[in-house]
Amino acid sequence: MSSIALRYCVPLQALRRANNLYADHLLAARRTIVVPGEYYKGGVSLSPTPLEGEEEELRKAKVRRWMVATKVAEYVFIYLLSHLILEMLCHLVVLVVGRALFHMQMFNPLS
Repeated sequence: MSSIALRYCVPLQALRRANNLYADHLLAARRTIVVPGEYYKGGVSLSPTPLEGEEEELRKAKVRRWMVATKVAEYVFIYLLSHLILEMLCHLVVLVVGRALFHMQMFNPLS
């Protein structure tokens, strides 16, 4: 982290704040890092292009969005289905208990 701060002449705290980092080791999990514009004087970004290229990155982003969207749809379907099954079970219990009470009244020798 300090080498990046030295390379771009950015205070370490400004670099941490711009990337929402509270510890230096969290930088290792990132693919990109934000250099605050008020400190960066290079003009053109020095970020390397992804190995697969921009088209591949866009395709992967679309696939990720699709996967998230379908996962949410699955959860909604499962949620609705579980509530439907629960409601049907409640109706079945009411029906069975009602019939049992009816038969108890019909064949009760004391009444």
